[in-house]
Amino acid sequence: MGISANKGDDVSKQRSLFDTIPTLPNEASTQPCRATKEGVELFVRATPKAAKERIDSVTLDADSRSYLKVYVTAAPEDNQANKAVIALLAKKLSLPKSCISLKSGGTHRLKCFSLEGISLDEVVAALRV
Repeated sequence: MGISANKGDDVSKQRSLFDTIPTLPNEASTQPCRATKEGVELFVRATPKAAKERIDSVTLDADSRSYLKVYVTAAPEDNQANKAVIALLAKKLSLPKSCISLKSGGTHRLKCFSLEGISLDEVVAALRV
């Protein structure tokens, strides 16, 4: 079992926590989120100490895993950058911050957030950048 060379093809190899999940059947890109029993998992590449806070775009890494690029002005000290990412996501998704929790990647750029109270379709629609 392998991975197809084209971005739009389905990924057939089982991966770790950071799987890429196609959003819609005929869409060429992959989305950085997937539905779970608890809600939605969102995969983020965070950049702290940025000049401006913003949610940029979806990017693929060398292993064809997709992430949402998020820039925050907070420094990566005392969990401040993670809190800033949660606040930015909450604003963009119109969710209370209490519905967003960091699942993994606390001290890394690549993070996985758990979103409650929102569907996968709502996340995809809100994150269209």
